[in-house]
Amino acid sequence: DVEERGRPEVLVTAGPGAAHRVVRTRSLSCRCRCILLGVLLLVAAVGGIALWASGLLGPSSHRGFDVRRAILFANLAGAAYCSAASLEAWDCGPKCIPGMQKVRVCQGETTQAFVGVWEGKGLVSFQGTKSAWSMFQDLRTWSSSSPWEDCAGCSVHSGFLAEWTSLRYCIMDALSAVGKVRGSSIRITGHSLGAAVSSLGAMSLAHDGWIVAEAYNFGMPRAGNAKFSAALAGRFGADTVFRVTHHMDPVPHVPPEDLGFMHYSPEVFFDKDGADGPFVQCADPEDTKCAGQYSNIVMDAYYINDHLDYMGINTGSTGCSKGAAAARAFEPAEGSAVAADAPEAAAAAAAAAAATAAVAAALPSPPLPLRRNESAADAVLV
Repeated sequence: DVEERGRPEVLVTAGPGAAHRVVRTRSLSCRCRCILLGVLLLVAAVGGIALWASGLLGPSSHRGFDVRRAILFANLAGAAYCSAASLEAWDCGPKCIPGMQKVRVCQGETTQAFVGVWEGKGLVSFQGTKSAWSMFQDLRTWSSSSPWEDCAGCSVHSGFLAEWTSLRYCIMDALSAVGKVRGSSIRITGHSLGAAVSSLGAMSLAHDGWIVAEAYNFGMPRAGNAKFSAALAGRFGADTVFRVTHHMDPVPHVPPEDLGFMHYSPEVFFDKDGADGPFVQCADPEDTKCAGQYSNIVMDAYYINDHLDYMGINTGSTGCSKGAAAARAFEPAEGSAVAADAPEAAAAAAAAAAATAAVAAALPSPPLPLRRNESAADAVLV
């Protein structure tokens, strides 16, 4: 035998009529080391590919409902209530979460929306109802619906459609101005009326060439008919656009189904306060295992605070930093449809406030105390 370190062993034997050379394999320990090295190299390669893909895909690869993501979006939805100046400076308090860039604000007929770049993608956030003018936008067409050219066969709430139409071209221009042109991935969010306008915006922007990669809407009223519900769910699927509801928030129960309106799915329902409690995800747009179990609008009115707090985040018109709240009383442009309806608007708002007070006076005491104190005006102007 002849054996040297690092070389195979060679054994020469003599037999009848011939010599045979037999080359032995490397030792067992050497083979084990080679196998281990190969496994380590494979793991490193797979890990490197995963990290590369993560960096390449970035946050846009989020799929499925994620509570942590929902909390971020709830802050962004709430931020839309803050003043335009504070939004453009991105200095509106805790709702102005880190990472937002290039913010531009669009003024609609009764609300506003802001566009920015967040996590490298475009973001659009829609303000909900804030003023008497915004409330009137709901009231004057509460049961009215209109056909919509961006969705064949669909019928949507006339007031929400008017608000989206007033914001649409400013939002499209703002997205392009921040570098998120058609074909770019964007994210969308909104609360209350803003959530309804957000749902129209998602469909319309997708129709116009943007890619809606992620959307979270909170405390949303019904925005359209069954065809709109099916079209939205069909376009985006169950892992992109989420409608989040909270306990006895009354807003998701209007306008009523009896008038031809229907929610879209999926719905993610939190029956408790905060983000730590369990939630239920419902595939049926009007599932009674979710918010549909609390469909008594009279009793739900006692729980208006459930509309203003989602997963512990203030999604209403309060919570902006001092001096940052959008305190302007909306003054419609001269000649606008809202300005033309100003006398009727004032009368409708006054009548609504009186009707709300009358209903509240006629109702028995609430079965449970409200979790936070809100003024009567705050309760009406949601």
